[in-house]
Amino acid sequence: MGARGPKRLGGLLAHASGDLGRLIEESRRLARATELLCARLPAPLREHSRVAGLAGGVLVIQADSAAWASRLRFVTREVAEAVAPVLGRVTRVRVAVASPAPPPPAGPPGLSGRAVLGEEPARTLSQAAGGVTDPALQEALRRLARRAAGPGAKG
Repeated sequence: MGARGPKRLGGLLAHASGDLGRLIEESRRLARATELLCARLPAPLREHSRVAGLAGGVLVIQADSAAWASRLRFVTREVAEAVAPVLGRVTRVRVAVASPAPPPPAGPPGLSGRAVLGEEPARTLSQAAGGVTDPALQEALRRLARRAAGPGAKG
């Protein structure tokens, strides 16, 4: 595909600029602040807490439940001191409850985590393969179409 071919997503994100670059940098800052926070918290509490943001000197810490949020409120001074090296001066700490992200849904047994496409997408992939001149890409599309259609499908 040459020098102008596909690029790895990680490489693109590492050199992102503009709004995306600022968003990535803020995400890294919050992740680093969460690391510092967790290093200062007792073991059970660190697993249920994360830094959500800082705006106008107000640090927002998320806890998995109201019980963990209550325990976090007792250590707000330590929390503010822990994240200051990364986020700067914290004038107030607000603790919010946000449930943890649910685990990804388990797929049907025997699929080993592969997504399943229906017959229509499989047919579209097969048709697309017919219009591609690159033999490797054509074969890859046909292989994907066969997998999408299920075992025993012809592509």
